[in-house]
Amino acid sequence: RTIKTLRDDKGGEYMSNAMEQYLKENGIRREHTVRATPQQNGMAERANRTMAEGVTCMLVEAKLPPSFWGEALATFVYVRNRLPTASLPADVTPYELAYKKKPSIAHLRVFGCRAYVLVQKDQRKSLEPHSLPCIFLVTLTDTRAGGATTLLPGRSLSREMSYSMSMNFQDSDTSQSHHLYLHR
Repeated sequence: RTIKTLRDDKGGEYMSNAMEQYLKENGIRREHTVRATPQQNGMAERANRTMAEGVTCMLVEAKLPPSFWGEALATFVYVRNRLPTASLPADVTPYELAYKKKPSIAHLRVFGCRAYVLVQKDQRKSLEPHSLPCIFLVTLTDTRAGGATTLLPGRSLSREMSYSMSMNFQDSDTSQSHHLYLHR
């Protein structure tokens, strides 16, 4: 399926020259609604509200600051696209509609759970830890890795992401750890 029409309220998010060029090149028609009247674009506004509420809940539950909203949003959308929705036939997910196969959810972990990222042999010295404690933030779809942010003692949360093929997880619901190899 392709996008045929983009409807916006001239709020600024889609008003750049680059966006205008992209729409023209791809034959996407543009419609403007009256400013400050979200009722004219109800479906999109409801979707935005659902995502904002979901992201807020995820950040609060994980005890993370709002600066991690991007990672929370990516995870929220990733999971939501793998769940059935009332707007599609019974037990069909948006992922299934797009890719014609059922999505795997076995690799999903709790957003914000404690994770330990393996430090490769060539990246550590003798007697140094083999793993670093992290907070698991996002499952990446285009690589065989997961993203986590490192917890450094005495410092605030780092914005620098670590990516690893192998992580050890400690889900918030249980005290047991699970070793996981993330794969597509």
